[in-house]
Amino acid sequence: MQDHSHLFRKVGRICCVVHHRLSHRVTQRLAEMGVDPIFIESGRNVRRVVRKRHMGFPGLKRRLHNTPVEFIYATVSRDRTHAVLESLIDAAELHTPGRGSIYAQDIIEYGGGEPVAADNTPTANAPAGRDGNTHPALLTDLSCITAILSMPGSGEQCAQMALELGTCVPLVTLGAGTGMRDRLGLLRITIPPEKEVVRLLVPEYDSGSIMQLLIEGMRLNRPGSGYIYGAPVKAGLLDARLNIGFQESAASMEQIIAAIDQLKSGTAWRKRFADIEPGRINAGHRLMDDRREITVNCLEGALAGLVAAAMEAGAGGATTFRLRRLLAGDDDSGSAARESAIINVPAPISSQVIQAILDANALDSDTAGRIQVLEVPMAFNYRRGR
Repeated sequence: MQDHSHLFRKVGRICCVVHHRLSHRVTQRLAEMGVDPIFIESGRNVRRVVRKRHMGFPGLKRRLHNTPVEFIYATVSRDRTHAVLESLIDAAELHTPGRGSIYAQDIIEYGGGEPVAADNTPTANAPAGRDGNTHPALLTDLSCITAILSMPGSGEQCAQMALELGTCVPLVTLGAGTGMRDRLGLLRITIPPEKEVVRLLVPEYDSGSIMQLLIEGMRLNRPGSGYIYGAPVKAGLLDARLNIGFQESAASMEQIIAAIDQLKSGTAWRKRFADIEPGRINAGHRLMDDRREITVNCLEGALAGLVAAAMEAGAGGATTFRLRRLLAGDDDSGSAARESAIINVPAPISSQVIQAILDANALDSDTAGRIQVLEVPMAFNYRRGR
């Protein structure tokens, strides 16, 4: 067993989610700053379309509307995270509701070399608004809730619940489950391999209670239904446009809330739920704490061996995704196929799982792997969270 402890570094992971027609603005700005590599994943966001009823009938009609988006990932030095976020907000005009969301998380990363400091962040020429500011203030009291759902259609149901709560625009990607399901033999036919992954950026103060509502509404307290966890966000800017279509006033309620967030420099003012006992949520479901999200990113075809090594070391399973890497100096057509996996484990065994992945040649040139580790203070699933 080799000692790879000296290979890790503390970085900031940035995720920018924009319409696929805007993604080139973000990747071009990152390239101008010398950020490499850049990884892209396809997905969708979900909003509600609001329409008047036909023939003058009272009331409004609402339906869900999916828009194709791209998730753009990059890592930079932690001390430049805010500057890079602000530059990307300017590049894609994310201060305008409906353009997209962006957030950053502090992680530990193995592999890939030192991140670019991005000292040449081109923010000086950003257009100033009426108040003289180049863009809204970043919010620093956010949490990212990730729901990995097993049942067909559960992504739409989770997105609808999030919109009804008025929290944020749900961000959805597709993945495949592996690990525990593969151990079930014939019983695995009862649990589909396809997963829908829904990410919600919510106020940190209400994240536990929002998780409770999702656990109840999505029936995650039943076997095989899925898994949910929340992780801290260093800074971000939310997409405030939950509804599109008919609007009675000059500004929507979402725009008003976003404006107050900026005036209050945070989301604490809109706390809606009572304080909860640490480790528990209102209905009595006990949350697991002190866990780690381990994300493995490697060349296509190499992931299966790394996931198998993680499971041998104690991981229960993984959710896998397909990515593409935007090669330096190339457009999207020159992207390299990549695979990624999310592995969620208890903190006490995280070191041995990471070591097993590293020992499986994750950082070799034939694998070109990266391992990213994120602290997860709360999580729930049926098997361990009941």
